[in-house]
Amino acid sequence: MKFKHFGYPAHFICADRCRFHLATQVGKYIVSTVGAFFPSPEGKMEIIGIDRFFETMVFKCGKICKRADCRCNMPETNGRELDMAGYETAGEAQAGHKKMIKKWTEKQKEAE
Repeated sequence: MKFKHFGYPAHFICADRCRFHLATQVGKYIVSTVGAFFPSPEGKMEIIGIDRFFETMVFKCGKICKRADCRCNMPETNGRELDMAGYETAGEAQAGHKKMIKKWTEKQKEAE
């Protein structure tokens, strides 16, 4: 299965204030991990969900973004997560992102 990595976050409305983000297209799905949320530059890191500083969510891919003001070339999503995991540390989030990629790769292979 082919993977495509992106340098932009693929979810979370305040992702522009997250210092950690990974996004990987896995076939028909995108795995997005965000965290290290600093709502204000001089503030401290805050949770992004219940008891978590980092999270991974999986979404079905839509059309590729072609907006001239964006140029990210990422698949759009409808915002409905299909899977999710939360973490406390960046290391856990990175490992969790890889684990979610593996899980959704296997799901697609089973469906073929």
